[in-house]
Amino acid sequence: MSVDQNPSVLFCQLATLEHAYAHTSGKITDQDIIGTIFGIVPERYRATLNLVAENQGDALKPSHLEAAMRKIWRQGGVSKGLATVTTNPKKLTEIILTAFSGTCYVCKERGH
Repeated sequence: MSVDQNPSVLFCQLATLEHAYAHTSGKITDQDIIGTIFGIVPERYRATLNLVAENQGDALKPSHLEAAMRKIWRQGGVSKGLATVTTNPKKLTEIILTAFSGTCYVCKERGH
């Protein structure tokens, strides 16, 4: 996995492998996937993934790591969203809303 790669690509590849071996004697477990994730992620993700693993304890699942990696990737400026003013004009970042006064489409609450 490269530093600029969307973590979704990694998790899609892991899901493909998990599905391919689901009905064989060599079934891939969550622990196998978690170990693989820790083995191949770039350095920028490791500290956060260690904290997620420590907080979740025995309940740790690959989906917890995926959520943490997506947040880092989106906030790190490597997603191809709207262009913002940065020191590198070629680097595109996704704009994250910090104040929303409308109604949420998911939970129907205002302003979060």
